[in-house]
Amino acid sequence: MSTLTSYTNATRPSASSNSGLCIFNTDDNQIQVSDGTDWLVYNYDLTTANGLSLEFDGGDRLDTTYSMSSVQSFTTMFWMKSTDTSNYICMVADNDRSTSAEGNLQILRVNGNSNFFIVFGTAASPLYNLKNNITNFNSLCDGDWHHVAVVFDSSGTYTNVTIYKDGSQAVSEDARTANGWANDNKVIGTSPDAFTFGARYSAYGEKFYTGKMDQMAFFESALTSTNISDIYNSGNGGDLLTLGFSPDAYYRVGYYLEDTNSDSNVASAGNDIGTVADYSGNNNDASQATASLKPNYVADPAF
Repeated sequence: MSTLTSYTNATRPSASSNSGLCIFNTDDNQIQVSDGTDWLVYNYDLTTANGLSLEFDGGDRLDTTYSMSSVQSFTTMFWMKSTDTSNYICMVADNDRSTSAEGNLQILRVNGNSNFFIVFGTAASPLYNLKNNITNFNSLCDGDWHHVAVVFDSSGTYTNVTIYKDGSQAVSEDARTANGWANDNKVIGTSPDAFTFGARYSAYGEKFYTGKMDQMAFFESALTSTNISDIYNSGNGGDLLTLGFSPDAYYRVGYYLEDTNSDSNVASAGNDIGTVADYSGNNNDASQATASLKPNYVADPAF
């Protein structure tokens, strides 16, 4: 039995002189084959490669080791599938314990209606609250998979906040004008805690999420509407690395046998989580130390 030789983009040999050579590219996490001119990507079965998602039972949370510091523009996105139409649920939160501002960033759905609630602030600044009755968020918890992206863009005069659902813009507003911020170009904070999926900091009520999540990612930049649409509508099912994106943290769930269960074995459906790998290459893996709070792997991927 032979093993593929691993290379990076910088160290792999010339394609022109290695026709037929098959390698594993560690930069892109891809099997690549030379056709004598270019390196081609092996088109593996995405269903096999990503056959899992994470299930949260209303009392689980996934704690990452990823945090942003002094970031002016950023994007967070995830796929979610839920039927919880009656509770106040938190999908993702940056749990800043240094302030009563309930965290630097929280993304929640409010009490069984179409309100989508974002809290944003630091210990040194007032909260920004975006709470909109957004028509096309009415079906967010309808039992189907939905792609959600939230973009904060401080590249211009003001900070624009845009929410996307299933590749389309749902709402966008200038946070400073709408909420009276004193300064432009607000940052996420200088000493934030790491992000958590499925709950927020316990001192303010966790607002546990019930449902499934997959393909969770963070970018320390503002993705464009075209980027978001391309990700959602891609024939690659939204796999960010295959699409050529470079997230700063990326939890794909179930790829390349790197995610583990609570026994440190390869993850499979029905297992409690061990380590959920960060596929960005930045080693911001996610886990949960408390057994009763561990989400499960389930055989129901977003794509």
